[in-house]
Amino acid sequence: MKKKKTISLKSPKLRKIRNNLRMLLLEWGTKQLNELFDARDMIERNVEGKIKLDHELASGDIEKIDNLSAQITEIRKIKNASICKCTVCGAPDRDMTYNPIVKEWFCVDCYKLNQDFYKDTDQAYLYP
Repeated sequence: MKKKKTISLKSPKLRKIRNNLRMLLLEWGTKQLNELFDARDMIERNVEGKIKLDHELASGDIEKIDNLSAQITEIRKIKNASICKCTVCGAPDRDMTYNPIVKEWFCVDCYKLNQDFYKDTDQAYLYP
């Protein structure tokens, strides 16, 4: 999106549907992250649960760990940039405002708070 956009719902039924969908998406993302963390831990930890040293890792394990870490980072970025939760407070059940400058979603309250904070600074352009 290229412009600031606020998505707000008045209908309690639509709010409930929206909130339930957001929670499902967040839970799915968390499940995916947990699976990736478990897979990475299986590679990088020994039977006592301690992190293996580089010389203890099998060939190709470092590449697998790096690949899993990259996937974890990507899912975290997607979750944090989505409309499912506020970037600042993490609330999943509020009306959201998209900020095209920082390319993130904020609940209306946090957006207003940031807008008020930055309005008299040289970074006022961040929160139009």
